[in-house]
Amino acid sequence: MAKKRNFKKLTNDEHAIRALNPILDMMENGDIPWQKNWDVRRGGNLGAITIGTQRNADLKNYSGINAWILETEFANKKYDTNVWFTSNRMYKKTDGKVFIRKGERATYVFKWVFTDIYEGESDCPKCKGKVVYIKRGYKNNDKPCTHCKPNKRLSIKTYSSAVFNVSQFNWTKEVPMPKEYKVAKPKTVKKPTKKEETKRVNKVIKKAQVVVDAYGSHLAGGISDEKLPSDGAYYTPSRDGVVMPARNQFHTPEGYYRVMFHELAHSTGHKSRLNRFKEYESHMFGSSDYSKEEFVAEMSACLTSSFLGVDTKVDMENSGAYLRSWKKSLKDHAQDIPWAINKAIKATELILNTKKKVVRKTKKKK
Repeated sequence: MAKKRNFKKLTNDEHAIRALNPILDMMENGDIPWQKNWDVRRGGNLGAITIGTQRNADLKNYSGINAWILETEFANKKYDTNVWFTSNRMYKKTDGKVFIRKGERATYVFKWVFTDIYEGESDCPKCKGKVVYIKRGYKNNDKPCTHCKPNKRLSIKTYSSAVFNVSQFNWTKEVPMPKEYKVAKPKTVKKPTKKEETKRVNKVIKKAQVVVDAYGSHLAGGISDEKLPSDGAYYTPSRDGVVMPARNQFHTPEGYYRVMFHELAHSTGHKSRLNRFKEYESHMFGSSDYSKEEFVAEMSACLTSSFLGVDTKVDMENSGAYLRSWKKSLKDHAQDIPWAINKAIKATELILNTKKKVVRKTKKKK
């Protein structure tokens, strides 16, 4: 009788490290590019790479960091399909006839759950300070108290999920791999009309601008756009302000907000907010601390964009020194990854929960 093997149950932090290791391996060779969503030359073309061809069990494209993870694994293992399943989902889909081949290893992706938290007043006779959690996308019979109108805030929790490429399963002649899995192309969907796409983009931009205006009202230096084409999007801690390239430099209207959320994430580290910068020894470009902060900002931008429905097609460009910094910080010190993810979640929660600052105008004395 075969001896039962004991497997170590990994924590979410360990899953995060395992999930990002393939990307960190590629960084050693300088193969992973970094995001830059605007043109230095107005109307020019930088030859950007778009990542986002990996698909889930519903044949929908992965986005954000999950797209990076799976695209890297897809290239390294040279799989002949770009569809990924959890073992449980495949078991149900094939009525238990298809299993993972012996010796195959899972790839870990991330899942974020956005939850609305309502906290009632402690002296409320109905809820008595009760806290209600409502997960977005899930039915919940528990409702916040309407008597005291409790404060509402957004909370984000992160989970990891083990997925397998479809080619890692033991397909047989009786149960062959479906044709739609063999074609490494996104599922053909009806392309929205120009009017429908314009309506969608305008709706997303409107929501994104509300968040930018609300959070930006708390920045001492505010948010400003360059009037002339430039190669700079940055946050200045000393001035507590964000500077963005001119809007017409961006490939899409949503691209502007994607970069904006990256810079706003940097501003959450200010001493008057999350005071994240005090944990760094150096802010110099190329330093390990600089790269950790960039990881936090980019992860937060992904989360904020995802929540608001901003299109997150990733445009990339190479930057040798930048990538060497990432490799040094995250490959040699893998414990930085969970730390950075947690900081990114706190930054996102702050950006999305911030209410617009009301400036009261004083009446001039006659």
